[in-house]
Amino acid sequence: MAEFKYDHVVVGAGISGLTAALLLSRQGGRVLVLEKATAIGGSMARFSLDGVPFDTGFHFTGGLAPDGLVLDMLKVLGIEQQIYPVSFSRSDGTRFVFEASGNTYRFPIDREGSIRELLNTFPDEADAIDAYFAKLDSVCSRTTSMNLRTIGESMHMSDEDYVCLADVLDELFENAELKALLAGYCLCYGASPSEISFANHARMSQGMHDGIVRVENGGDAFVAALREKLEEAGVEIRCRSRIVSCEEVEDGSVGAFRLNSGDLIHFKNAVLTIHPRAILDLLPREKLRKAFVNRIEGFKPSFGFFAVFGVCDDHELLDDFILLGLPSADLNAMFESGRREEDSMLFCISSEEVSDGKPCRTLTVLEAACPEDMAEWADSSVMKRPASYSEYKTRKTERIMERVYRQFPHLEGRFKVLGSSSPLTFRDYLNSPDGSAYGVKQEMGQFNLLGRLPLRNLYAAGQSSVLPGMMGAMVSSFIVCRGMLDSEEFDLMVKERLDS
Repeated sequence: MAEFKYDHVVVGAGISGLTAALLLSRQGGRVLVLEKATAIGGSMARFSLDGVPFDTGFHFTGGLAPDGLVLDMLKVLGIEQQIYPVSFSRSDGTRFVFEASGNTYRFPIDREGSIRELLNTFPDEADAIDAYFAKLDSVCSRTTSMNLRTIGESMHMSDEDYVCLADVLDELFENAELKALLAGYCLCYGASPSEISFANHARMSQGMHDGIVRVENGGDAFVAALREKLEEAGVEIRCRSRIVSCEEVEDGSVGAFRLNSGDLIHFKNAVLTIHPRAILDLLPREKLRKAFVNRIEGFKPSFGFFAVFGVCDDHELLDDFILLGLPSADLNAMFESGRREEDSMLFCISSEEVSDGKPCRTLTVLEAACPEDMAEWADSSVMKRPASYSEYKTRKTERIMERVYRQFPHLEGRFKVLGSSSPLTFRDYLNSPDGSAYGVKQEMGQFNLLGRLPLRNLYAAGQSSVLPGMMGAMVSSFIVCRGMLDSEEFDLMVKERLDS
């Protein structure tokens, strides 16, 4: 056992934690990153099945168009040259299939092309389509956190934060499938159209409309680039490190963390990029107000995914695309719990990867699954699941592949399933309390956990803080680190890097 001193400690080495650590290191001081898992990256890190790489939680992104928010954040971090976007099929890279009606809609990957396709397909609703995108743009232009140059300005709730997406769509449109097409990106944030505010839907989907891309080497590309910069900055990273207790709690601050190794880590400030429930478990309860505890305990989980991973025996059988399969146009119904044996929203992401030095065509299939659907096996752990769980996974995989083969009949006999996972897999490997894909559910009017905590030298960031997914997780770290550091110096650093 030993004692160590740092200026800043970052808890959690996912994309939010790595971003925060690099930003904090830019203004000097010793920075330590603590990660419970055996490696950094969290859900951004890839894994392999039979030597074929697959992504865990990162499959595609928006925001990499010129002046896009994600690209701007990469520029400030100094890693934009290490991230190589890969375009999906330009003419029909995004495909929506309504299985009940048999209707298929194909959209280009750029905003102008997508809007043109919508107008051509639904000419009677042209004015409403224009109004929808004008409303979306209005929300994003008024959201200071969507622009790094204004990220330090006060954040105010807009009127659209108090109106759900479903109500806006019902007010504007008549066609049920058109409503579902515009709400389809709910699979990228894990809340139904009746739960998410129109404002948060707009903030999450704008970058997707502007252009969706894959990234060469997937999430590993971001993790490797950030690791390199952190090493250059002298940031220390400790994996397999879990905080046992907060120590030296005096005058509303925490002086140190006791680790599972017995080491005592002293610090001035700490950023917690872990799930809000894990933050609540870490903080000494006697120092917390009941209202704070109730708020965190009231957060609901977003949905998770049942995933199937496989490879084609001919890498030219498919091009790069995203397919969204919808059993019907009623998206709200697909978010209900207790649907374990029913079809739900389905994402298929095709990509070309390299295995043993040769190109191969992979397909990742994600079907929305509520964490509650796993209640029967909630007390089990990896490699210790009962037989009923294995039987469920087999049934689920077969049912999902039946849906896939209906859309791609030429894959039958040419596609090999290499593995599958459920929300329990996500829970146990990534230390996610519920196995949800996007942290807490972003419900309308919700006050998320962001910034300074009741113990004033502790701060919260992560995908549950502002918006879910990679973009939201990174933005939260920019907001929090600016508040912790000299804001004028931080703003100058951001401006210089964006203008260079």
